[in-house]
Amino acid sequence: MIIDSGVAALISAIIAAIVAAISLVVSVRTEKERIHLESRLSLVIGIEQEKRNLLYSQLSEFYDPIFSLLSVNRRIFERIGPNSQARWDRTFPEQETAEVWNKLVERVITPNNLQICEIIQTKLHLLSPDDTIEPYMEFITHAYAYQVFREKPYETYTLFQFPRTFFDHVESKRNILRQRIEKVLSLK
Repeated sequence: MIIDSGVAALISAIIAAIVAAISLVVSVRTEKERIHLESRLSLVIGIEQEKRNLLYSQLSEFYDPIFSLLSVNRRIFERIGPNSQARWDRTFPEQETAEVWNKLVERVITPNNLQICEIIQTKLHLLSPDDTIEPYMEFITHAYAYQVFREKPYETYTLFQFPRTFFDHVESKRNILRQRIEKVLSLK
């Protein structure tokens, strides 16, 4: 069978058009998939960046400031506080240590406590999901009661003692957060 050259050209053109249409469909599908993958990748990268930013904020705006202020207070309390070794063994004159202690409470410890309360009250949204609010509320209660006690000593102050485990709690949560950040950074 002999095909007319015009019919052959027409069949050839139709086949070429079909191949071009199929190529176009495949190309459009591939482009859509590429755009979809780029969009998802961009979203995942954005989410990961937000997670890193949150970890940094939790550490730099909440846990680190609280930890550093508590550390200063703790050092002062341990060195010259009412139950310190310096007070018990009378290495220094009692009146002098009491005076220094009172000035440090007034100028450092109480302002630090109020600063910690401010951080807790304004940055509580940065509390780590594995942390609990209770120790922070106990500290705030103590800090405000301590201010009142410093103005005039009351025996009922014993109901508002410094939460003994608070420093260790903050230090522990801070260390966990630092480990998370290191883990995130090591994935890069």
